[in-house]
Amino acid sequence: MVEGEVSGLGGRWKRGYGRWVRDVLVWAEAPFLFRNQLLAVDGLAGAVRAAEVGEVKRLGSQLVIVPLVGDGGARVEIAAAKDDRGQALGPMVADSTT
Repeated sequence: MVEGEVSGLGGRWKRGYGRWVRDVLVWAEAPFLFRNQLLAVDGLAGAVRAAEVGEVKRLGSQLVIVPLVGDGGARVEIAAAKDDRGQALGPMVADSTT
């Protein structure tokens, strides 16, 4: 969470697994992946950017941060390996300019 409020999501990076179902991001938090959090996404909240050194841990060295805007203007960022950028963007890939 960067701005706003989404039930079940906080302001710190958390490990987990995300998948897209149309324009809804389905998020399951590690380690058990039992509960799903749903976020209806309206689009990108800015340009996809490279992660700063030490910003996100345990995903590798070349990471991208995808900023999304969802329900009620809430802003969420997801991190992914650079090679998985297209999957992280999901249906927003057409909106991406970088």
